[in-house]
Amino acid sequence: MHQIALHLLHDRTTEILREVREEKTEYVVTQEGRPIARLSPMTAKPLPVAPATSEQEGWTHYAEIAETVRQAWPDGQRTQDVLDEVRVSV
Repeated sequence: MHQIALHLLHDRTTEILREVREEKTEYVVTQEGRPIARLSPMTAKPLPVAPATSEQEGWTHYAEIAETVRQAWPDGQRTQDVLDEVRVSV
């Protein structure tokens, strides 16, 4: 994963976002050497967020979201590693 300083992202926003979109490049944005954000391509269509009209529909929607996450989860990536990475970037 590439790193880019926030001030460089500001100067090269269009170019960087094109790389993310077209080349599926991922970036960690840093400020004063510390990670503050991650840029990654959208790989799945957004899920509908309409409220469920019944409890069963709510559980069905939850199962669809869980399956989408499961399919997109990187091979060999532990949940704990992802949580640790998110905590560092916050």
